[in-house]
Amino acid sequence: INMPVDFFPDKCITKLNDPLFGLCDIPPRKAFVNKVDDGSWIATVLNESMHEVTFVAVDVCLELKKENGELDSSCDCLMTYNSNIIFAELKEISSTSLKWIRKADAQLRNTIKRFEESYTLSSYSKKEAYISNSQQPQFKSSQKERMQKFKDETGVRLKIVATIEL
Repeated sequence: INMPVDFFPDKCITKLNDPLFGLCDIPPRKAFVNKVDDGSWIATVLNESMHEVTFVAVDVCLELKKENGELDSSCDCLMTYNSNIIFAELKEISSTSLKWIRKADAQLRNTIKRFEESYTLSSYSKKEAYISNSQQPQFKSSQKERMQKFKDETGVRLKIVATIEL
């Protein structure tokens, strides 16, 4: 059994209520928000209602460990606002192969599973997961089956787009 994880430590949190901001991931750093569109944004967040958003860097900042002590895979970040939760995996891949979507799907699923070991996901009214790829913001092929399966298996709605609307 995995140890409970605090998904909201101060060192991983940024609070903001800007109407527009970007999510960035420049390994090996933790994911971060950027209020200036300087080309580093992987996902764009539209927060027109200016909700108070709690951004949490998950990958690199939180240490999700497996039972054997090795680091577990996780998505890059999550955000909460008004009892809603959004998990996000940020990619910068121009490959036509779908491996990056499969990997992102697995990272999101694992983070959601680990989150549920310490928190009650059903207490959130809206639950979404995003796979955002700055190299392919308008993803071409239909992922309806993957998205439906993700929802059925996690209870979280999956979207594969580069713009997150709150």
